[in-house]
Amino acid sequence: MTEMTNQLFYEDPLMTARRFADTRRYVVYRWNATHAEPIDEAQVELFLTNEHYGSLTEEQKEFTRDCRDKMVGVYNDTLFRMLQYQEMLRWGMVSDLTSFCRVFLPDSPAKCA
Repeated sequence: MTEMTNQLFYEDPLMTARRFADTRRYVVYRWNATHAEPIDEAQVELFLTNEHYGSLTEEQKEFTRDCRDKMVGVYNDTLFRMLQYQEMLRWGMVSDLTSFCRVFLPDSPAKCA
């Protein structure tokens, strides 16, 4: 399933661009929230494009890789849940998004409906 969701994201240029922009924003936000010295957003962008570019420190590179990997996982999980909801709805296994959330996201602080 992970391979399929990755393929969907990499084949759709708009989804690739969105995930890239979200990842860049997440890296900058998390770094700046947890470190006294801000991270250079342009250098993060270069590094995310190609790890051989940019002038991030080793600590910043590792941090950026970790954040990138988490965002890939989040996008994969989100797509899976969307597909799962659509299929369960089609099969009549759930009646709406609220019932889906009650079953699969009961502890979520955000309400689905």
